[in-house]
Amino acid sequence: MAITFDMSTGRIEHQYDEPKVDTAAQPALPAPLPLEHMSLRLLTVDEAIRLAHQGIPPRR
Repeated sequence: MAITFDMSTGRIEHQYDEPKVDTAAQPALPAPLPLEHMSLRLLTVDEAIRLAHQGIPPRR
């Protein structure tokens, strides 16, 4: 951070340095799921019971 004083105006100015971010150290984002995995539909009671027995919670 740098602080400067302008004597002609009497103003104090702050200049903040942008933090350096190493983008190579950040993990890559996972690939998005294909659209067919994002479709929503209503389940029948039988399907909901079957999924519940498999340990898959229903989506809300």
